[in-house]
Parts: sequence; structure tokens; C-alpha cells
Amino acid sequence: MKRSALLSISERFTNNYSSKISDYYSKNTEMNINIKKLLYGMIPAVLILMMASTGCSKKLEAGDPLPLIYKNVYLVGDATPAGWNIDSAKAMTRSTENTDIFTWTGPLKAGEIKFPTLRNWSSDSFMSLVAGQPITDSKAQLAPNARPDIHWKLTASEAGNYKITLDIRIPTVSFEKVQN
Repeated sequence: MKRSALLSISERFTNNYSSKISDYYSKNTEMNINIKKLLYGMIPAVLILMMASTGCSKKLEAGDPLPLIYKNVYLVGDATPAGWNIDSAKAMTRSTENTDIFTWTGPLKAGEIKFPTLRNWSSDSFMSLVAGQPITDSKAQLAPNARPDIHWKLTASEAGNYKITLDIRIPTVSFEKVQN
């Protein structure tokens, strides 16, 4: 979300609610000023906390769109060693050369898989484009708050050891079968 959009949300909230509160306390001008100062200070702080809780940070550069920078990505699903236990979701390794790339190597079995950015069911997640998408289709989407919740599907014949590479900028996921 761009800074101007955040300010717009903050200004709309502040204008809508501070005027209602101000009307209620219209007899005390000093209280009105203090309430407006409080609201103008609180709204940006709340928005920043909301952004921080999604597990990403925003890197601001003049004129550029705001890229999402995730420090962690995990894999979860009945195709993974963690199963659907989000607390046991397997961490991917972030590349030191290209911080948009995450990898993981290990066993996968028949089932579904997705890539949350936190060990939390409502975190931003990298998902397939359609339900049951085969692992041969590398196209992915970023699903804010894990919505829509759709997954890749591995068949029994595809089970084995894989190197998974996730590029969060494009986004794409490749599943490369490797030897034991």
C-alpha cells in the first residue's frame, strides 16, 4: 500500500470520527484539540502496527512501487513433513545473494502445499493460482492474509525429494525433483 493511500485512510478515519467526538465535547475547546491530537497520532501508529503484524516490511524509494520484503517463508500442507501443523511449518532458506529467493530441500509426499510468511494461518502466503494446481505449473500469487486459500497438489507418483525455489518478486515456485 502506498504512503498516500495510508494517509488517505488515516485522514478519512480521523475526519469521520474526530468530528463526531468533537461534536460530543463541543463545550470544551481544549478537550477537542486534545482529542484531535490523540487521533491524529494514533491512526498512523495503528496502521504501522497492522503492517508490521503481517510479517513484512516496506522499503520506500521515491517514485517506486512499494515492494514487500519478507524475512521468512515456510512450507506447510499434508505433502510436507510438517503436515497441516502451522507451528511445525518448515522454514525455507533466504538467499544471501538475492533476498527475493527462498529455497528448501526435502521429502514431499502426495498432498497439498502452500507457503505462509509466518507460522500463522492468517499471514500473507504464496499460493497457487487455482485449487489443485499441479507442481509442474510454477505460477504463484501472493494471498494477503492467506486469502484465497488455494494450494498446489502433488500426486502419489510425484512423491519424492525436492528442491523448492520460491521467487517472491515474480512470484513463482519451482519444484525440482532431486536424488536422495
